[in-house]
Amino acid sequence: MSHFISSTTTTTTTPRPKRPQLTLDQRILIIAKRAQGKSYRSISEEANVSKTEVRTIVKRWESNRELRPRPGPKKGLSEENRRRLVQIREERPGASVQEIWDAAGAVVGVGVRTVGRFLWGVEKEKKRVKRDGAIRRKERGKNGKV
Repeated sequence: MSHFISSTTTTTTTPRPKRPQLTLDQRILIIAKRAQGKSYRSISEEANVSKTEVRTIVKRWESNRELRPRPGPKKGLSEENRRRLVQIREERPGASVQEIWDAAGAVVGVGVRTVGRFLWGVEKEKKRVKRDGAIRRKERGKNGKV
């Protein structure tokens, strides 16, 4: 009969922080060094970036002639576009989210679902403010303050 000794250790891992993105000049330098025939490893050591990052930049350049950085999070709604959506909603109270999105046009630059979620939040906030105002008026009435 064999006995297994089991030891459990709890380790917590924290996600590695993302390295700052390379500038356009750094990307151009990587492409130039690769064009001179340098290896991915030597370029990565000189540029102080991973070999994988160097390879990704070179391959993206070779396939698309692009030097763009990695994609970031979607931008969402700007303050100007938020005001515009609220204005359209007030001008067209019975309009659907699709109709509001169509009326806002490409200026907004986000999808219909994003517009719907934003407008839902606006309506929810209006209801909260209205409810809180009613509660305050009711409390003032109970206390004899007018």
